[in-house]
Amino acid sequence: MTANADVVRRRYAARAAGDFDGVARLLADDVAWHEPGQFDYSGHHSGKDAALALLRRLAAATGDTFTLAPGEVVTTREYAVTIVRWSAERDGKRAEGDEVAVYRLHGGQVSEAWCFPEISDAAEHDAVFTLAGTELR
Repeated sequence: MTANADVVRRRYAARAAGDFDGVARLLADDVAWHEPGQFDYSGHHSGKDAALALLRRLAAATGDTFTLAPGEVVTTREYAVTIVRWSAERDGKRAEGDEVAVYRLHGGQVSEAWCFPEISDAAEHDAVFTLAGTELR
């Protein structure tokens, strides 16, 4: 496994364990996190604090049911790509799918991330992942 693949795998393992301090150690201070779409969490999140706040809020919004299971990680010197199986539940609704996650890495940390989820039902996805009214714990 390459060093970049190891960083990506450790990020997913830390996230799965709810270890946001571990996730933080793997993000560059000036990380740029990109979430496409028209959801209330979509957009560009600049800096480690903003990226972590987004990840924590998504976990909180789903009552910590949001799971991410990466497949094989393909790397170059600067990038790592994986297809991730995701799912989450909220108030009796479930959303699930795959996403392509692309990471740019530098110095053993994620410096930029792009997440491209496959969403079959936008209304259901929004009902599960909306951040409106979600407080961090």
